[in-house]
Amino acid sequence: MIIMLFATLVFPSCDKKLEPEPDAVTVNIATIQGVTNPVTGATPTATVTETEQYTGAVTWTPAVSETFAAGTEYTATITLTAKSGFTFIGVAENFFTVDGVLTVRNAANSGIVTAKFHATDMKSGTAGKLTWKITSDGTLIISGTGDMPDYESIYEGKWIIASTAPWFEYRNLFTAVMIEDGITSIGSYAFILCSNLTSAIIGNSVRSIGYAAFYDCSNLASVITGNSIESIELYAFWNCVSLLEFTIPNSVTTVKPSAFNGCSSLTSVTIPSSVVSIGETAFSNCDGLMSINVDAGNSAYCSENGVLFDKAKTELIQYPARKTGAYIIPESVGFIEIFAFRGCKGLTEVTIPKSVIYMGQEAFTGCSNLNTVYFNAVNCRDMGYVGKWAVVSYVFSGCNKITTVHIGSEVTKIPCYAFYNCSGLQEIINQSAIPQEIGIDVFYKVDKATCTLRVPAASIEAYRKADDWKDFVNIVAIE
Repeated sequence: MIIMLFATLVFPSCDKKLEPEPDAVTVNIATIQGVTNPVTGATPTATVTETEQYTGAVTWTPAVSETFAAGTEYTATITLTAKSGFTFIGVAENFFTVDGVLTVRNAANSGIVTAKFHATDMKSGTAGKLTWKITSDGTLIISGTGDMPDYESIYEGKWIIASTAPWFEYRNLFTAVMIEDGITSIGSYAFILCSNLTSAIIGNSVRSIGYAAFYDCSNLASVITGNSIESIELYAFWNCVSLLEFTIPNSVTTVKPSAFNGCSSLTSVTIPSSVVSIGETAFSNCDGLMSINVDAGNSAYCSENGVLFDKAKTELIQYPARKTGAYIIPESVGFIEIFAFRGCKGLTEVTIPKSVIYMGQEAFTGCSNLNTVYFNAVNCRDMGYVGKWAVVSYVFSGCNKITTVHIGSEVTKIPCYAFYNCSGLQEIINQSAIPQEIGIDVFYKVDKATCTLRVPAASIEAYRKADDWKDFVNIVAIE
């Protein structure tokens, strides 16, 4: 006998809606805690912080073997499990939140959450009491309180090739620097040779920009500062050839020598009323500089037509390199500072009044289109003694387009190398009845066979017998 048993299998309907556990409460704790923000070198968390409503497991994409890698964008998939008496039925779409994420998503009625984080920092570390990190977007952020340490430069022969700053070896990873509030100084050599650096934001608490801090940062174009800076140290922005503008804060009292030397893209500089000390050559070799403007309330300095003077206008400190044409130095000026006109390629003619008693070293060096110099009865009595010759040498060195020099009757000495390599000189009109004492190589590379020396008629024989002057073949009377 064959007995056949038939069982009817009943499958639930695909259309039947999910029903919550009887009397279950919909999860309402939205903030998921305990998920580690990805940080280079940190160990990722595998679970979330348990709540009274749920537990949760975390998996990472891309997979993490031991620690988070540098410069990587991670996504956490968080799988929440509701505890007894709770349900995800009724949870809205994108209900959950996770601190520090770019985006966080969940479907409606779901405990599966996808959290996308910012990319991990490229590098990070400490600098004394400060901390630093290089973010994935190429920003070096320095945080903390107090002074930044001073760093040392490393030389190869006579050239600086490196710094002991901890981020120096990673300088190709960042294009921006952000120094946060709380830091009170920027250390020496902090950012030297950071050739990829294009911008810097300096916090409101920084009081000084250190020695050679941004030395030779060739692509640095923008610097934004707070209003607490008091001093800009030597070579702070030396040879930052892309620096387009720099507003000196009205808190600054001191701009040290060569602070902006070689910033060839700067077109104008404004000196606020607070500045009481500007070091020599602070704005030398700024080939694009059209004007230096001084706040009228400044007690130490002034400007006239873009030229920088001391307040009494007795010292000509800096002539903007890009100004063109002829220039008559005011008769109040007694001192022309070192490098004052150096590299002023647009200067074609200069008149030096008799009030001038001192011209600094290389004052007119590199004025390649300067063709005429008028020494308007210049009193060189303080220029001439031996103790200052070393200071005022090379005054017009390399001005090879000078064709005529007028020397006033009161000039008693001409300093060493004054017209060194002025190979285009064709005529010297010397009003002095007594041949001046001449320093070393004053007329080096001047063709004394073709350059005409014009002197008072009664003094021709004296010049033909005087040391150095006698080397000129054509010594004739002033017409």
